[in-house]
Amino acid sequence: MQWSGGTGAYTPGNTAQNITYSPSPIEIANGSVTLTATTTGNGTCLAASDAVLLTFTTAPTANAGVDRSVCVNNATLTLNGSVAIATGGQWTGGLGTFTPSNTALNAVYTPTAGEIAGGTLTLTLSTTGNGTCVPATDAMIITFTPARQ
Repeated sequence: MQWSGGTGAYTPGNTAQNITYSPSPIEIANGSVTLTATTTGNGTCLAASDAVLLTFTTAPTANAGVDRSVCVNNATLTLNGSVAIATGGQWTGGLGTFTPSNTALNAVYTPTAGEIAGGTLTLTLSTTGNGTCVPATDAMIITFTPARQ
C-alpha cells in the first residue's frame, strides 16, 4: 500500500498501512486535504485506491479573564470567563465554592480562609464540549491584598 496526496508528513512512512498524518500549515489554513491509499504488489491485477478527505476545524479557546486583586475582607469575586468553538467550560483549581456551579462561566467564587491566608490562588478555565478537539485552558491568578487601615 502507498499513501499519496498532501504536503504534510506520513508517520512511520507513506508505505505503511496504518499511518499518522501530520498536516502542513497550509493544509490547516486551507481547511482540508485529500489523501489516497493505493494498493501495491498487485501482480497482474489493477491497483485499487480509495481517498479520504480530512477536514480541519478551528480549535476551541478559553479565556479566564485578567488576573485580579481582591481585598481580604471582601474576597468573593465574580468570574467572567468565555469560551469559543466549545459548548461550555469548567472552572478548576480552587478549594472554595463556585456559585451556582463550576460550570457557570460567570460563577461567583468564594475562597477558603486558607486560600486567602496563602495570598494567591490560580483558577483555570477549561473548555468542554470540544467535539474531536483537545480542550483549551486558560488560567487567572487571584491575589489577596490586605485591607487598608
